[in-house]
Amino acid sequence: MKRFWNIKNYGFMAVATLASALAGSCSSKSETAVGVAPQGITSFKHISVDTTMTLFSNYEKPDCRLQLNFDLPAAASSQKVLELTNTLIVTLTQDGTYASDKNNDPEMMIRNYTKTYIRNYLEEGNDAINNFGDDMVGAATWMSYEENCDGTALYNDNDVFSYSVRIYSYTGGAHGNSTNCVASLDLKNLRNVTLDYLFAEPAIGQIREMMVDYLKNDYQLLNEEFDVTENFYLSDKGITFIYDPFEIAAYSYGEIAITLGWDQLRPLVSDNSPLKQNQLITPVTTE
Repeated sequence: MKRFWNIKNYGFMAVATLASALAGSCSSKSETAVGVAPQGITSFKHISVDTTMTLFSNYEKPDCRLQLNFDLPAAASSQKVLELTNTLIVTLTQDGTYASDKNNDPEMMIRNYTKTYIRNYLEEGNDAINNFGDDMVGAATWMSYEENCDGTALYNDNDVFSYSVRIYSYTGGAHGNSTNCVASLDLKNLRNVTLDYLFAEPAIGQIREMMVDYLKNDYQLLNEEFDVTENFYLSDKGITFIYDPFEIAAYSYGEIAITLGWDQLRPLVSDNSPLKQNQLITPVTTE
């Protein structure tokens, strides 16, 4: 697991494993986090799923392959912080579609995600059998599916936690679709970080102008009047805004990540924002 947080002190070791295996190959292991913030995740556990389901028992194709890899919080500075980060991860993953009915449990979400994906594929496969009959080539062309989903901690310091859920899905056609859902939490105030949590309305227009300047030399934009996305995360570098392929530029450009540094953004942060005094934004200086 790649570590993104700064080294300050050692975290706590948490032992956590899945109670039972998911369909296919599944593994779970714990890792100790270093550089833990005063309010943050103190250790992570890695959970992976790699399973392939064939549509017909006597043919290798068509099939569906599902790969999930998540770094999940195992322990935190408080139970409320742990619950909040778990809720964020479940929400980012397919907008919480596979969440448990009782609580936002990422492990339960991964189980349900796996079961639902395979069930949906087999249901669509029954329709394919009716449509293609004995045409295995046609069935293999349109019913060979793939989905990859990776959940990664991007930042865990200065009372801020940032996370990414990157999903690639192929269900036939010229190419698959990918999306990268990111977000940050203010762990001191137990709040999601949104644009209006950081900035007053006039600042949004200024941020969009910065983004256009950042892009115009290297990208052919579909429209320079695009909205400043809420799909962003905080780190010690600044704020990184993520646009999925074809969202603001041609598909060939792929995902577009725009990082604006704190030197640029610091003057725009609202004085009323609870994060205004966060060391991430306004570092403490010593003479």
